[in-house]
Amino acid sequence: MRAGICPRDAFLKKIQLARCGQDSGIIRRCVNTLWKGVVFMLLMTKKPRIIKVLLFITALFLAALPLAPAAASMNTQKLEGGTVIYLPVLFKAPEPATLQSMSVGPFGGTLTALVVDPGNPSVVYAGAFGAGVFRSADQGVSWTQRITGLDNTYIQSLAVDPQNGNILYAGTYAEGIYKSTNAGASWFASNGGLTDGIVVYDLEVDPQNPTTVYFVGRIKDTLIGVVYKSVNGGADWNLLLRGDHFNTDDYFYDIDVDPGNSSVLYLSAHEHGFYKSVDGGASFSAINSGVSDRSARSTAIDSGNPALLFGGVWHGEGVYRSANGGANWTAVSSGLPAGVKVYRVYLDQSAAGTKPLFACTYENGLYRSTSNGSSWTSAGLSGQFLYDFAIAPGSPQNWYAGLSFRGLYRSTNLGANWNPSHNGLSSLSINGFASLASQPGYVYAGVYGIGVVRSNNGGNTWQEVNTGLGSRLVTRLTSADNTLYALTPNAVYVSDGSSWTTLNNPQSEGYDPTWYVETVMEGISQPEDYTPQELLAQWENQPEAGLTNTPLISLTALGGTLYGGTAGAGLWKYSNGSWSQVGLNGYQVRSLSADTLLGRVLLTACDTSGNCTARYLKNGAFTSINQGLEGVNINQILVRGDDYFAATTSGIYIRDNTGTLWIRAGAAGANVLSITFHPQNSALMAAGGFGATFWSGNSGASWQIAAPVLTRWNYQSVMIDPANSQRVYFGAREAGAYRWDHQ
Repeated sequence: MRAGICPRDAFLKKIQLARCGQDSGIIRRCVNTLWKGVVFMLLMTKKPRIIKVLLFITALFLAALPLAPAAASMNTQKLEGGTVIYLPVLFKAPEPATLQSMSVGPFGGTLTALVVDPGNPSVVYAGAFGAGVFRSADQGVSWTQRITGLDNTYIQSLAVDPQNGNILYAGTYAEGIYKSTNAGASWFASNGGLTDGIVVYDLEVDPQNPTTVYFVGRIKDTLIGVVYKSVNGGADWNLLLRGDHFNTDDYFYDIDVDPGNSSVLYLSAHEHGFYKSVDGGASFSAINSGVSDRSARSTAIDSGNPALLFGGVWHGEGVYRSANGGANWTAVSSGLPAGVKVYRVYLDQSAAGTKPLFACTYENGLYRSTSNGSSWTSAGLSGQFLYDFAIAPGSPQNWYAGLSFRGLYRSTNLGANWNPSHNGLSSLSINGFASLASQPGYVYAGVYGIGVVRSNNGGNTWQEVNTGLGSRLVTRLTSADNTLYALTPNAVYVSDGSSWTTLNNPQSEGYDPTWYVETVMEGISQPEDYTPQELLAQWENQPEAGLTNTPLISLTALGGTLYGGTAGAGLWKYSNGSWSQVGLNGYQVRSLSADTLLGRVLLTACDTSGNCTARYLKNGAFTSINQGLEGVNINQILVRGDDYFAATTSGIYIRDNTGTLWIRAGAAGANVLSITFHPQNSALMAAGGFGATFWSGNSGASWQIAAPVLTRWNYQSVMIDPANSQRVYFGAREAGAYRWDHQ
């Protein structure tokens, strides 16, 4: 950016040089002429060295000007009648804030897809479920978000043209295909012929004919799978197969093209095993001889011997091998963990001879075989769920692993060591900020899948504080009475900021966790195929009758008593070492806040139809205070002194604690998800919403847009830094935390 000239009235610096003699007019004109020339040349050049030279010459000229005798004492006496010359202050305007420049992590997230540029092994692309596509040009050391034109950022799959690394395809959750022709710098929808919302699990470009592209997936909200083909680079798509072709509906996870014969395709069906086409997808036939576990997830074809195939399955059998193009299969799982779930199999096609084979597993890390699957050994990342794996050729090779929650890990020594390699890449769900008065320099954040992290440097770095935390599935982090509370599916965890202790969830009779799972899914960015099962696993060992684990979704404290809200089992309180139900059974208590002045617990109660009302609890009785909020739903309710605030689906409302009517204070029409105030200066308030952030400096009487660039995500958590009121953190469902520094 070139240097600029500030407007005179605002930014010109008035410099009194000295009183000049009779030639002062001539000198003034000379100086002005000189500066006009200097400024013109500065505006025409971007070279710092030339700028320095011009400024030096000008300084010499000014130093040679004839000065009046009084000039020697100009620092100690006021000059009158002297020549005043305005010198322009040259500056470089600051770069405008961008979405990624405001991101402060924590870095990581669920990466569902990885591809390496076929022409440049230093360039890697990662597809994140929530934050879109990221690109690295330095072997994964740093990442740049590439989402311009990408209206759906829930990425399920990626593919790159094997002959042109600038052409990329992204498969999304429920919105089909997007394409880029400029290395991800911009995207456009490429859904010609597609009518249903489709979850695209896999994309495949024909290596011999790159304008021929295939994808597989399922129709949203159904179990009906689809297989599509395009012969014009994704401009138009033709349906090849539907999953209701089977005796029971099924869908597809993977499709592969024989690198030596474009007419041969292999298909992995969710519960119907492996299928093959020999006519470019015009027809498919089952190839499951020898396959007892039909939960097919992935196939890999040996490019040097295309008759050699490998297939990964989910229900415990691991990996199958075929040496005759799928006519027969043999289980080859020696060395794999018992009951292993294999999500993807991968062959290092750059290797000569027997190609190294890899299995990406669910919570067992990465496994490797150098014997065509006859035996397996761990290649690291134990305990992790790998969605995808890629190898970039070179010496040494770069191995990349896309993980659930943990982002991208890289190894340069054949898996002996792995290190996080996702600087600048965040696709994590922030489920609450909190602080402790005893630790004023720290900001804590609850991160689903990671646990709890904290920062004392403005979010530049985050440290995990998970000692004693029995579950990393933190659905809400909050604080009360100088104590942290992390809500999880299996328990409430309590901390003073160092380690965690367990507080069991309430137990209710016959609790149905369905509503709880739906509530949690609304606040996280995780693929729906496995996340509900992870949550429901908390109830696997529960008795069918009797008391059942009943997780909390909200929490506050009043007078030394904890109050917890549930999804479907109403409001509970914890005192004398146990939980007891207060009331509102059958309701979802979404938000809680304590009014210490009037001894009330404010809450939002939602019925099974989704209608939510504001109430308060006092002396064991509930009172409705919903007048003025008819027709809107409350996402969060907040007490600040003697004022109540409601973040709603139609803006921000305010009410006096003894008043009768809620009045909208700002953000009209916006779906506001979160709201807070500064603990030391309650006049400062902030709120986050669906694609918007808000700020108030007058106690919430009026609101304005905080950060205009933050329009992309659901900002479901917000905090004003207790140690620095100019820092505001907005926590997104899809893309981690953002910091706005207001002036």
